[in-house]
Amino acid sequence: FIAFSRAGVLRVARNRIFKASGHRRNSLVRFSSAETGMASEQSGSSPLSGKKVLIIAPVWPESTTTAAGLRTLSLTRMLRKVDAEVTVASPARDPRGAVDALEASGVKTARIQPNDPAFDEFITELRPDVTIFDRFTMEEMFGWRVAEHSPDCLRVLDTQDLHFLRHHRQMIVEANPADDAEAWKTISPQEQSTSINLRSEKVTREIASIHRSDLTLLVSPFEKSLLSLRFNIDESRLTLAPFFYDSFPETYADPNDRSVDFISIGNFRHPPNVDSVMWLKDHLWPAIRARLKDPSRHKLHIYGAFPPEQIMRLSDKETNFIVQGPAPCQYKALRSHRCLLAPLRYGAGIKGKISDSWSVGTPVLTTPVGAEGMRPEEWGLEEKCEFGGEVSTSVKKFAEEAARMVENTDYWKEMSKKAQDCGKIMFGAARGEERVLYEIGEALESMVDRRKNDWLQALLFDDFHRSTEFKSRYIELKQRFRSLEGKTV
Repeated sequence: FIAFSRAGVLRVARNRIFKASGHRRNSLVRFSSAETGMASEQSGSSPLSGKKVLIIAPVWPESTTTAAGLRTLSLTRMLRKVDAEVTVASPARDPRGAVDALEASGVKTARIQPNDPAFDEFITELRPDVTIFDRFTMEEMFGWRVAEHSPDCLRVLDTQDLHFLRHHRQMIVEANPADDAEAWKTISPQEQSTSINLRSEKVTREIASIHRSDLTLLVSPFEKSLLSLRFNIDESRLTLAPFFYDSFPETYADPNDRSVDFISIGNFRHPPNVDSVMWLKDHLWPAIRARLKDPSRHKLHIYGAFPPEQIMRLSDKETNFIVQGPAPCQYKALRSHRCLLAPLRYGAGIKGKISDSWSVGTPVLTTPVGAEGMRPEEWGLEEKCEFGGEVSTSVKKFAEEAARMVENTDYWKEMSKKAQDCGKIMFGAARGEERVLYEIGEALESMVDRRKNDWLQALLFDDFHRSTEFKSRYIELKQRFRSLEGKTV
């Protein structure tokens, strides 16, 4: 494999030694334009104006099934606002019409395949200025091809969340599923860093992908601190890019407009959401009903895309635990309920269900795991706000707060106002998008200097450490030989 790659890839590897440009940013995000020197208007003033940006995604992004898809769409809108030429490419099929929706919004699309030399022609012809890899697996599949055939392209990894962190927490919960102690713990990045197995394959693969990239987008300040503290990744290579919302209600919510009390929502292909609903059914909903003055009057609606049979069977009219399945519009569903229940026992990143809920003024009841990355104090905001709901530390407190949320109208109004304020201040598009565009543009402009002295990335591009490329080349050759032999691939 080394001999096979010498002609092209080693030459490229030697020419792409880079490093972060030296100056470090504060670990807390500051949103003011004055501190960053950003222009107040995005369109026409961004260094990404007129640039070609390629997003390589594992599935076609759309807004109704996953928070990750919603966030990717927000990135495409952000880039289109500054007149960047955006192309989304994916190896996935498109059963839900996402491609048509993307193209209708002015985004170009392309179907690509891993381990296929046709991608080399595609990337050479496109010549993107920036390529964003949606999760580290896409960087593993296509990053080396982008590096070889478009060496002047800024390579950006979008983690969505740190997969190794979510998996680490999932293993703890699944090892003792009856124990809910982990869900109620508030843990700091420093504490979390000591418990992670650095030899885990999931850790090494994702961290290697971060080092191969010029810039990494993160959704959570907790994860940014973790990467800096535990893995010594320079903060100038890490950028916070959470969810962004263009609009919010002009007035605060009216409880009389909320027809149902409780809602839980989340894509059921995401294991933390399945665990959350099972926990609700078996433990939390019975505890909540025991605290309510008249439990027969209060319902819990469960929404989520791709519900498995085990979830659908949980629906129980006698206890008002109603599984609704997919929500045609998550915002409309959240807007018609008084309180989002998000009792997550494990997970990572920030929670799209919570930010969606805040965007329509619906307060949230969650665990410390669910609140991680969502607390205003973690973001170093200049404009202050308080968490839009409550973070409980036990089943008893969770049930008490849930009952209070629906039985005390004045309290609900206070929490709803906090929720809407949190949404505007933490995830308003105007300030957040401006900062992300600035930092990607800065990385693009300083790319040559960033790459000159980064010995670790040079090491990862050395033949000995490029197993993902060689595995891909091996599969590619095997497919060619099978095709020549007339066999079905």
